[in-house]
Amino acid sequence: MTSNASGSPAPIRPPVERHPRPALLAAAVVVGVLLVQSLLSFASGPSVAGSVYGLLGVLAFGAGVFLLLWLVPPSQTDRMPIVLAKGLLATAGGVVASLIVGALGALLLLPVRGFLAFLGDLPGALGSVLERGPLVMLVVLVQWLLVRDRRA
Repeated sequence: MTSNASGSPAPIRPPVERHPRPALLAAAVVVGVLLVQSLLSFASGPSVAGSVYGLLGVLAFGAGVFLLLWLVPPSQTDRMPIVLAKGLLATAGGVVASLIVGALGALLLLPVRGFLAFLGDLPGALGSVLERGPLVMLVVLVQWLLVRDRRA
């Protein structure tokens, strides 16, 4: 146990409380926007196989965003750059989750050729983070601002 200058023990910080509701709400908004975007692109050129695969990718992305926002929630004491960094981290978690689902799908559908094609898509992961990052960061930032202003 550490002590401060007066010799009394330093206060112990309580553990961070993790509530799933804010993370679930943020992930639901992100998934909703991405589904609307997918539906609009589906209307221009329908592809059933691509839409099912795209739907699984969007749901996996939402699950990854939820998991990271639940594990590393933005608190009202965080500064704005930290909140934005947590949003970008959640985006990276969503991309990793969708890559895992893509790898499993490629292994199940076409064990050798599909997985080799998946490996060719790995460099696009950074592009996915950069493409979807602003959306997730905006949702996390708005949610943080609403909570911070409500409690202030």
